[in-house]
Amino acid sequence: MNINVELRGIKNETLSVEPEKFQSFNDMITEYTNETEGILTYLKINDKEIPISYISELQNAHFEGGENIVLEFKPKKDVLMTLCDEALVYLNKVKENSESFSKELLLNTQEGQKMLSALSEGFQSLLKIIEQIEIFSNKKIYSDEDIEKIKKVIESMFKAQEEKDTLELSDIVDFDFEEILKLFEEIFEEGKRLLNESFN
Repeated sequence: MNINVELRGIKNETLSVEPEKFQSFNDMITEYTNETEGILTYLKINDKEIPISYISELQNAHFEGGENIVLEFKPKKDVLMTLCDEALVYLNKVKENSESFSKELLLNTQEGQKMLSALSEGFQSLLKIIEQIEIFSNKKIYSDEDIEKIKKVIESMFKAQEEKDTLELSDIVDFDFEEILKLFEEIFEEGKRLLNESFN
């Protein structure tokens, strides 16, 4: 029995595919990603929506035949623009909460530690988005000096967290955060400008 594949977004078509065509789920995603030159933003298998973050767990899955699969691909530029907007909203939230965050860290509360872990992950994600914008646009959107400042603060946070130095963590938030958040904002604004200008 064939696999029913519905493509949406950049390409809209319904296909009936022999299960033998793809060695694994990853092969299918790779083929349609190359074909559409887009980014997979939505996945449904047998009427069940699968979060995109779970895709890595399905990479080696094999097809038995008879599956119903919906794949939606969006243009890279659109996805990157959305990520820039989301990054700016995220940075604004961090800025608004930095005072209470500093206090929680100083008091060494569980909430403060949770916020710190989330923030470390958030900053790492922002750096990955910046990298993707540069790969896509083939242009640099930051100075080496700026990115070094950002990385230095992130490393200092990790180090202070490992050493359980709550005073140092609180100081980083109080004294270094404003500049780092401003640098991130400038980089993402430049990323948006570049995406708008270069890919209209």
